[in-house]
Amino acid sequence: MVAPRLPELHSADFTVNLSRFLVQGGMRNGDGFAPCKGKTPQYAANQIAARLLGSKFDSVLFIDSDAQWDVDILEKMRDLKEGQQFDMFGLFVTGRRWPVGPVWMKLKDGVDADKDPRVREGEFGAYYYPRIDEEKTEEIDAMGLHFTLVRRRVFEQTPRPWFYYPKTMVQGTEDIPFSQEAKKAGFKIGITSKLKVKHLGLVPWGWDEYQESLKEADQGKIRIPPKEWGFGA
Repeated sequence: MVAPRLPELHSADFTVNLSRFLVQGGMRNGDGFAPCKGKTPQYAANQIAARLLGSKFDSVLFIDSDAQWDVDILEKMRDLKEGQQFDMFGLFVTGRRWPVGPVWMKLKDGVDADKDPRVREGEFGAYYYPRIDEEKTEEIDAMGLHFTLVRRRVFEQTPRPWFYYPKTMVQGTEDIPFSQEAKKAGFKIGITSKLKVKHLGLVPWGWDEYQESLKEADQGKIRIPPKEWGFGA
């Protein structure tokens, strides 16, 4: 089941991208399409999960309304053998805050953020963004829903509401509590940089731009993104 989360306002770029995906064969025969519009992210995600449990489908692909992807990406995602071991599986995407980092979250426990060269600025609660400068697939501790496959059994074996903002969370998203519950229930969360999607601001941001920013950081350059790029400070 393919399920975009659509607030009332989304970009023309996303509309064109989704139209191509639907018209040009991005889905297989028998796949379902269940967009959820006009809801905040956590309510949309909960509604989509409930729809999945009321359907015949064994997994759902969450797509956020600021995603940009190739038409054949879902087919490649399904066929990637090392991804098939995971119960939640996502693709490389960057965030939209500066300095930009991958939404590739690992627990910070036991990591010295001042000494470990993998740790980038902008910690995400108890998680950190490792440096990703190669194409690989690995298990992680938390997953954003930007472009993510989740198996039905994860929702069947984790408590409702699946997506919410806990009072103790200072900085984070509705994805974090869900990831924590999934890990607690024994499910595996994985991500790959062998397949990539982009994050739409007023321009798309993805793998190539992220690698460019890593090179500039290694050279000690300071780069301030123009406001028109659509990224947070």
